[in-house]
Amino acid sequence: MIQEFCNERKIESSKTLRELSDSDRREFLYGESANKFSIRYKKAGAHSRRTMKFYGVMTGEPMMVGFDPSKKLYSDVACESCHGERFALFFDDYKVEGLSIGEFMALPFGELVKHVEQIRDDGGSSGVAFAIKGIIHAFLSKAVELNSGHLNLNRSIPTLSGGELQRLRMVQLFNAQLSDMLVVLDEPLAGLSGEERDSVFENIVGLASRHTIVVVNHSEMFVDRAQNIIALGEGGGRNGGKLIDADAFLDRQRRSLDVAAGQPNRMVHLTSRNHAYNFTGIDVSIGEGSLNLLSGTSGVGKSTLLREYLPQHFDRYLRIDQKPLAGNKYSHAATLLGIFVRTTGPFAAKHEKDRNSSPTSLGATAPASLLGRRLSRVWR
Repeated sequence: MIQEFCNERKIESSKTLRELSDSDRREFLYGESANKFSIRYKKAGAHSRRTMKFYGVMTGEPMMVGFDPSKKLYSDVACESCHGERFALFFDDYKVEGLSIGEFMALPFGELVKHVEQIRDDGGSSGVAFAIKGIIHAFLSKAVELNSGHLNLNRSIPTLSGGELQRLRMVQLFNAQLSDMLVVLDEPLAGLSGEERDSVFENIVGLASRHTIVVVNHSEMFVDRAQNIIALGEGGGRNGGKLIDADAFLDRQRRSLDVAAGQPNRMVHLTSRNHAYNFTGIDVSIGEGSLNLLSGTSGVGKSTLLREYLPQHFDRYLRIDQKPLAGNKYSHAATLLGIFVRTTGPFAAKHEKDRNSSPTSLGATAPASLLGRRLSRVWR
């Protein structure tokens, strides 16, 4: 089907998607063939034939029932009509203090806080000024203080880096109007650079004047400022959960390790002009067969470089991040590691005679109780 469409539109089918010109790439992704093609294919061991038009994957017209392109194959871009404001154009006619709701939501915090302060100082519409000088101004000011001035109220959650999301959560906490609460923070400094970490840390310490704070963290910053330190140990699982000597535990953690950094044998120069989010391309060198450290403030584009650009240059690519894993109630460690069938296979091969009870018939995410019932018949 692809070959027939390429022949019709005179697109070089031997090229990869990235090697195509902008016009050919758009034609392939968003185009529709003028003719119908008769394609013979194999399904469930038998040959079938289907006659239909070719539809580009981004047209929303699936050529296979239930087909939906993987999110790994595309990224979101700003709407050409509203430019990311998420409001219809007629809303531009309704402005408050010079801004429409779409403009207000799309303006970066660093610019929006100045506009809000101007409205507050000028008085403006009484209702607007009253609303702005309270929670909205406090939120924006704290967000800018925590180095999030480049974000806006319309920013999509999936596009936020780990550090950006962490700081927004902290902004919400620091602006809470309640007091005398027990506030539990689990790794509040995770994903933050040095300067960002200092700012968030000082704000957390300031919360202790209004709340009781419990922090799970391994940073010396909290160790030096905490009035009470609780250490649990000695190991994990059944060997954990016991109160241990905090001073002794901290002494064991304070170990210096001197490692001599070598030089990479070869540098791989990577260049690309493909657009991804705010990137217009890359020009960077990676040390082959060595440890490379990518550093910088959160939101600068570290994850974009790793997720969007490196796979374009490396065929053998594996990315591991800290985002929660997707699964269902039947998922477990074996299915996560991809060794469920390999684990149950030897048991089934040795004891099972009924092919209907093979591991493959149970499915990769079969509940352990089901597996136990099916195989218990074999054990007897």
